[in-house]
Amino acid sequence: MSSETSIVSSAAGCGKPRPIRSVGNTRSSDMERKECFMCRKFLSSIPTAVALSLSAVAGFAVVGLTTGVRANTLLNFQVMGAAGNTAITEQTGAAAIGTSGDSWNYLFDSSDLNGWPTLNTVVNSADTVASGVTASFQADHWQPSTTSGDVPILSNAGYQGSTVKPLLTIGGLGAGQEYDLVAYVGFSPYAFGDNSITVNGTAIGTLPADNVTTLVSGTNYLKQTVFASNSGTIAIGAVNALSGAQLQAVPEPASLGLVGLGALCLLVKRRRST
Repeated sequence: MSSETSIVSSAAGCGKPRPIRSVGNTRSSDMERKECFMCRKFLSSIPTAVALSLSAVAGFAVVGLTTGVRANTLLNFQVMGAAGNTAITEQTGAAAIGTSGDSWNYLFDSSDLNGWPTLNTVVNSADTVASGVTASFQADHWQPSTTSGDVPILSNAGYQGSTVKPLLTIGGLGAGQEYDLVAYVGFSPYAFGDNSITVNGTAIGTLPADNVTTLVSGTNYLKQTVFASNSGTIAIGAVNALSGAQLQAVPEPASLGLVGLGALCLLVKRRRST
């Protein structure tokens, strides 16, 4: 056959007709068969157990990004008054974020005069200890809401009476870690127009705390993406009053990469099966 002669044939394993040209002493169809053979050899070199394991890991990653991983990095905090005060209801389950059954950390005041002790054991929403995480709160006083029927997270607030502004400090976080923050202000004994909320000293918004009994974005809570400091701290402050906060870690890009890995593994398995 002349080196310029072309015919149409189906190269073995490639699944569609391809032109065949003779190139010197080697036919291009032979080269294509060799390439297809090498592809199949590479795919078959991946043990089934490995492919299935990687697919499983990626599958768990996909689920984790929407459930488990996010849940295990959700930290809930409620500012309380004196322990046993029946006017204040402990928040459980979901608030602005979270799900039914979530656990909360309660910051009780022991003296009604900036007497909140530091929490050296903090749990996540799954009631698992968040290793190394601590929480502390300061304010002059606390007071329960005078409005009946409040969502529990809105039933109390620590507030500034004369000198100490409310400040919830959460430490032991990942340095520079990104979080979704929800800050709550349900009640204040004072009427005020500016109750600015700050994170590590920077204002992120204002909440009027007008004693609305249900959760209303922009009225008694706000949500903002924030970053922990280089020392792994997020300090949530308020000009006048603060009722609590939620922090939920945003997945790292490496976690998202597992999703791509899972898709690749599933594609490999599908290719092998056909």
